[in-house]
Amino acid sequence: MDQVGPMKKFKNKKEMFEYFADMITETFNVTRTGQQCSSRYKTVIRRKTKAKCHNNTYGMAPTDIPFEDEIEKIKAQDDSLEPEELQDSYGVIFKKSPCVDTQASSDGSSGSGLTRSEPQDSDRMQDTQDTGSPGPTLQQETTKGNVPRVNSARSVEMKAFFDHMNALSQERAQQRAARLEEKKKYREHKEAMREQRRKERAEQHSQRMAVLNRILGMEKDEL
Repeated sequence: MDQVGPMKKFKNKKEMFEYFADMITETFNVTRTGQQCSSRYKTVIRRKTKAKCHNNTYGMAPTDIPFEDEIEKIKAQDDSLEPEELQDSYGVIFKKSPCVDTQASSDGSSGSGLTRSEPQDSDRMQDTQDTGSPGPTLQQETTKGNVPRVNSARSVEMKAFFDHMNALSQERAQQRAARLEEKKKYREHKEAMREQRRKERAEQHSQRMAVLNRILGMEKDEL
């Protein structure tokens, strides 16, 4: 996850999880620490690995892998402004994001687009030779076209996620308030029953004392 899009700007995973904790606290007003976020992420990965091992075991019934689709969507998204640089034996190369590859394949599937682009390039080179003025090269046009991308799909998914978490927080708060109200009523009921038993015992004690006084009074009269 630390190699996905905006996650590359963090120096290490600790700083990344601290940012997640601050964002959760600011959005949901629920205090979380970076260590808690890291533990939750490790738990999700551990469950995912356990489910994969279960599915790879011969004779075992297949089971759903938790959070598989969500993790793959996060891995497939890259909203960084510059392509990732990779060092190999031949030099520095740039890693293409899946979004760019998808767009290139869709452009390559349309033959009419390629047919129109080739005459434009040849006409541009012919105009440059005729006028003698250096026109814009293909590399310069590519650089101009490299504008910051806005990943609207990811924004919608993040908004839906935070809305869902906010709804869950409100539901938990309502359930907590209902439990507290129920406990309060139970305590009041127990207190009322305790007070009623105390009054009954006091009344019984008064009746016994009255009977005892009458008995003692009769004995005194006989004497």
